[in-house]
Amino acid sequence: MKKLVILCLLTYHVFSVKAQAYIPTLLEGNKWDIWRNFGMGSSSEFSYFVRCDTFINNRIYKKAMYTNNPKVIGYFREDTLLKKIYKWNKDSATDEIVIDYGLRKGDTFVISGTQKVVDSTSYKLSFGKMRNHIYFNNFQYFVEGIGYSFSGLLISGYYETILNFEEEKESCPNLVPENVLDKILPNPTSGLLTIYRSNPNSVWVTVFNSVGQVIKKVKTSLYIEIYELPTGFYFLQIGNEKKLHKILKI
Repeated sequence: MKKLVILCLLTYHVFSVKAQAYIPTLLEGNKWDIWRNFGMGSSSEFSYFVRCDTFINNRIYKKAMYTNNPKVIGYFREDTLLKKIYKWNKDSATDEIVIDYGLRKGDTFVISGTQKVVDSTSYKLSFGKMRNHIYFNNFQYFVEGIGYSFSGLLISGYYETILNFEEEKESCPNLVPENVLDKILPNPTSGLLTIYRSNPNSVWVTVFNSVGQVIKKVKTSLYIEIYELPTGFYFLQIGNEKKLHKILKI
């Protein structure tokens, strides 16, 4: 009987870990403290965070910036359904996948120009949460919600170590630009929509199809996902507003 109870508890624990919700990386204000080794006894420490939405090609990106320098290091966006993080490449004017939390054992991924093979995956406690770890070797791996084991979002080619990671450490003084208030973007969309409102409180958002049928209703303060819907036009109602927002799902 005791063995049966232990087995049930272990099964429940494994199921709970595997079923846990995805941990996003690009939360407003996430902050990384990094140690960088230049070799020959030379090293430095720096910190950066992601904050403040910006728009590129009608898509929403987060800015990565040094904490002691207002210069933007890069622009990143996250697909929480595909579990991938993209960086905007201004030279080619395209997105590049820099982090992929959906990788499995045997999959390949290019880091700093070198193709790596996933050796294993497992859930482990890291910076206060159980997170999925995707290992290429003992030193190089992705940590869900944090990024690359060396430096988070910034893959530079140097040998680096994450000294500390803090969630939602900084805030943005103006998350919603005045010219996009009361809008739903991007439009067209592949599935993830951001609702820009002057009132930040959660509200019911209703999705109608082209003939007026209610096909989805969720309570949210910022995002709504419609990945599962077929391509076509839809209408979104925010709260009890009479205005309907016409959205093209592509």
